Amino acid sequence: MLVMGTIEAQHAEWFVRGSEAKTRLVGVTTQVLEGVAPGPVMMAAGDYEVHFGANALGKPGSLPLQVPAGAVVQIANEPAAAAAMQEIAADDARREVTASVEGAKVPWQASCVPGPEERDCRVIARGVPIGSTGAFGVIARWIDRNQHYRFVWDLGRRELRLERQLGADAYVLARAPAPVADDQPHELALQVAGFRVQAFLDDVLVVQVLDGAIGRGGFGCWSSGDAVRWQSLASTSPVPAVASSALVGEVGEARLVTATAVAAGHLHVLQLRLDRPHALIPRSEEGSELWLLQRPAEPVVMLGDWRGSLGAGSIGEVPRNGLAKAELHWPLLPGLRLQTALVAMLIVSANGEQIVSRTPPVPLRM
Repeated sequence: MLVMGTIEAQHAEWFVRGSEAKTRLVGVTTQVLEGVAPGPVMMAAGDYEVHFGANALGKPGSLPLQVPAGAVVQIANEPAAAAAMQEIAADDARREVTASVEGAKVPWQASCVPGPEERDCRVIARGVPIGSTGAFGVIARWIDRNQHYRFVWDLGRRELRLERQLGADAYVLARAPAPVADDQPHELALQVAGFRVQAFLDDVLVVQVLDGAIGRGGFGCWSSGDAVRWQSLASTSPVPAVASSALVGEVGEARLVTATAVAAGHLHVLQLRLDRPHALIPRSEEGSELWLLQRPAEPVVMLGDWRGSLGAGSIGEVPRNGLAKAELHWPLLPGLRLQTALVAMLIVSANGEQIVSRTPPVPLRM
């Protein structure tokens, strides 16, 4: 998927192509782009977070962006179809059970899918919160009402919780602040893969823990009272974390942010692939060139170095959060004028001997 923007007043112009999964732009304004955008989307300048829906390759990492007025914004992840899901009617196999929600015994409705128990899965439920009290969420590895994992949106306490039910009481594995409930649909996802348990709200990773108390079971959604109006329930195989890239460009400089999906300690190296080593013929201000038969030119690869020849952070260690960042500065040389480069981060093993992967490339007009 590729998102591109052009300069216009105090806005950036975003274009999307190549992916069927949704992209969520959250900041000064919020825009959810479903699949391929038919045209440009105008977004005001400011601070943004970009969140991607899971696709057939995995879940692209979220990206923080600072977008100044008049900047060119480009975002990319690997093109893929949306993740295939098995949808279940939200009221299938509905049953009355009793469980503890933060120490208080409350009745709640559970929709758990009968049949073979699954060890690893990603459970996705979509619903609209109702009122300001009660709680609702999704269930994974359901054995019975006293043995399962659940991801809770507690409207009354304004918090999100990842809980493990063993016996009569629930144990809180992790918690985070919840957004203000509104009348819009929201998507909760609970992924269990081996010992890793992850909870997502609207494609944003909220909390994750390592826990192996419950090894397998069914899945479903639940609510206390009438806290939510469910729209859909689905399951899919677990999706791994995959890389994504974002480039914010201004005149003569740009900032690259990449989600690398590798462990901290790897090295990241900035890579620029130029379309030709130099301008073979003069170009106009509009970027056009004479229609002449030109000899083929191999792409030229430029790599970051410890001197920062291409900009600050062009080589370094991947931090714990997996976000590798670099600044790009290029001289105003005739040979680089109006050229286009593909910008990416090479991920190198800690000993510097092997290229492990490369983040999705984004184009840069110099």
